[in-house]
Amino acid sequence: MRLGSSWGVVGAILGCFYLMSWGSFCWESQAAHQAPPAPIRKLTGHRGGITSMVFHPQGTWLAVGGGNGDIRLWSLANGELLARLQDPREGGARISHLGVSADGRYLSMTSRASVVVWDVSDLKKITIRYEDTYNPNPDLIGTITGDGKLCFVARREGTEGRLQAYSLVNRSLFDSPLPAGAHVVAIASIPDRESTLTAAYCAAGPKGETGRIVLVGLGDTRVLDKDVPAPGLDDPISISFSTDGRWLVANNATQVSLWRVPGSQVIRGPAQVLPTQALTAAVGPNNLLVVATKDEDEDYVTLQFFDLSSPSPQPLGQQSTTIPWVSALAFSPREPVLAVADDEEGTVELYPVPVMKK
Repeated sequence: MRLGSSWGVVGAILGCFYLMSWGSFCWESQAAHQAPPAPIRKLTGHRGGITSMVFHPQGTWLAVGGGNGDIRLWSLANGELLARLQDPREGGARISHLGVSADGRYLSMTSRASVVVWDVSDLKKITIRYEDTYNPNPDLIGTITGDGKLCFVARREGTEGRLQAYSLVNRSLFDSPLPAGAHVVAIASIPDRESTLTAAYCAAGPKGETGRIVLVGLGDTRVLDKDVPAPGLDDPISISFSTDGRWLVANNATQVSLWRVPGSQVIRGPAQVLPTQALTAAVGPNNLLVVATKDEDEDYVTLQFFDLSSPSPQPLGQQSTTIPWVSALAFSPREPVLAVADDEEGTVELYPVPVMKK
């Protein structure tokens, strides 16, 4: 194992914690009862639980969305609270998704009240770049694209879903087709400065018994319909791209599915499928997958790590935690840092993560 590139003083601190906390992490299969490692830092005060997290592309800050509609931007260097944002249309609305453009200029937010894009290039002078003007909708969700040119917005109208894209360049609005009877339940954009590729995770059927992933932003709409986890009504679900844009990962409560993203970004499959009790999942650098799992008879969440370099996910090890419920996971794009959201305490715990040698 080795750490990534240095990060000044912070990198030295991370390296120290890596040796103390995660040095024994190789792996719990050799020491099943080891105590959970101590986090580098805890980011606290998120009321209503934690609903979404996203790192700045350069790893300078972490945006955390809460159940009370509060968004906090934290410095990764010192844990300082840099800024606080809220839905301008309705205070206290639950944040359901956060997105960031690949250059770090735009931060998008979704609540049931609206989809908003802020210009956060200057944290002392944050401005609204786009605000959805439709009526509140419990199924509303949206995100800024990697290139910062489009904001995709999805909502449910009766039994049908609708997906639209707003251009931040010319202020136009256009529709992207969805499969009949499907509506978007989660969304993610690839972290690429030159791409608008966006994956819309859709539920179809009265109880969401069928899953589809609709790929938009690259000309013709494409649909992934094989090995897509069914997003049941009460299941924890998530979808995201890896920090390097080479993987697309989606999960429900019983399955994690992963698709390789080729250079063309035309995703076809087949998927790698991992049957597991998943709360959420994320892929970081060097094909490293982490899955938060919890069995019914367990009090706390376990983090399971897998190598995606082979045709199927290969287990590397696992780490116990003292967290009752993990609502989100996020890797820093630049440094070996994993953010773990403790939904019950409203706390984000930051850990140094092992990076596999190539």
